[in-house]
Amino acid sequence: MTSKRTVSQALLGKMVTAAIATPVYSFLLGLLMSNPFGERAAYWQAYLADAIEITPVYMMYSFLVILVYGGLTSLLSDFLATTLASYTIKRGEPLYAAVFHLGFGLILWWISLLAASVYFLVDRVIVANQFPVNARKILLSFLILIGSWLLFMSFIWIRG
Repeated sequence: MTSKRTVSQALLGKMVTAAIATPVYSFLLGLLMSNPFGERAAYWQAYLADAIEITPVYMMYSFLVILVYGGLTSLLSDFLATTLASYTIKRGEPLYAAVFHLGFGLILWWISLLAASVYFLVDRVIVANQFPVNARKILLSFLILIGSWLLFMSFIWIRG
């Protein structure tokens, strides 16, 4: 978190990050665990269909966790990384932040480590491009979240 951003701007930025990172994380998790309650698909088309069908379920369960836990630990990680960088190498701040994000992401092993990695990457892209966070950007990010959920759900509805 840069010193130019206020805490409220950082919180709003973390909301945008969570709304964009959730569909990406959920789809990747769907690819890794396409059918957690049944047997694996015999061919890749069925595997991909299973991954797409489970993605909205993962989105529903992961969004609030990513928003609350991911947002708070990301703020803490950014604060700790900035503080550590001010006492050591200033250019090391992104590396310190990555280590803290991944450390907090180890709470549920690889499942939450994947979420922390995706969240960190999306957050860094948003911060690096210095996107101004305003009500319009927040609305657009949540429209991306809802639109992607509807897209995955439409596949289920069409497939029957």
